[in-house]
Amino acid sequence: MSKYNKVLNRKQKNREKKILLILAGVAATIFIVVLLVLFVGGTKQDKLVGTWEYDQYTEYEFSEDGTGCLCVDDVHYEYTYIISGDNLKLDFTEDVVRDCEYRFEVNGRSLVLTGGEGTDGGTYQLNKIQ
Repeated sequence: MSKYNKVLNRKQKNREKKILLILAGVAATIFIVVLLVLFVGGTKQDKLVGTWEYDQYTEYEFSEDGTGCLCVDDVHYEYTYIISGDNLKLDFTEDVVRDCEYRFEVNGRSLVLTGGEGTDGGTYQLNKIQ
């Protein structure tokens, strides 16, 4: 093998090592981003799951499966819910309660619902109790 071919082989191996290092760095970055999203961020639905108290008589319950309950005193109104961006849509199973949509924000153990379609339009502060 000539001196020229040896130099070319060495350059090609160095280039291959650089490419492998770059690919390993990209893979590690993607892995870290995925872990951060899964463990730190969570989804809006994950943050909403639990029991939220509005006052001593009224609670909203949100389950992981997209169902929930509005509990007023000893009366329970069940619903399914859908999250679309910052909007929370409640579809009650009984016609006694009007279906509605809220704009919502979760900050730690605080839930703020701002009334939209099907509501009186007020803003409601709830606190997580479970």
